[in-house]
Amino acid sequence: MKVTVYQIKLGHEYKFCGYDEIVKAQNGRTEIDASIYEEVYSGELDCENLEDVFYLLNHTHPDGYKGHSLSVSDVIKTDEGFFFCDKCGFKEIQFLKKNEKPKVRFSGQDGNVFNLLGICRNALRKAGMTDAAEEMTRRIESIEDDGQISGYDRAIQIMMEYCDVE
Repeated sequence: MKVTVYQIKLGHEYKFCGYDEIVKAQNGRTEIDASIYEEVYSGELDCENLEDVFYLLNHTHPDGYKGHSLSVSDVIKTDEGFFFCDKCGFKEIQFLKKNEKPKVRFSGQDGNVFNLLGICRNALRKAGMTDAAEEMTRRIESIEDDGQISGYDRAIQIMMEYCDVE
């Protein structure tokens, strides 16, 4: 299993805080600010799931591991996403640097503008950016055809202002 482990930089006030404590300290923003973290390991581990990773990194450290034993507030990246090590289990999170846009994938999706809008809205909400999701929606709903660019193309442009489209 390919994993990357991130730990909060030494001395930061959120070190070893649970997810709910961090969200409360961030005034309800649910994305976790990646800029307060540093990468302490990236590589293949002989693990099948996050619990196996937790067990392994609390009993032995592979070559190249530069952090403490896996603990509350650490983040693990897998092929499935980013996961916050909480007081009990793991929570899937958006792991963004300040002012970073959430990533969305349009390729392979139904190209209906409302479907794509839903994908972007969900990504923004998951990142704790509810106000941005509402603002984007209002802007798209108010598009008027100006004869130079189609409403569909303008909607896609607006979505790309809020999300990193792959």
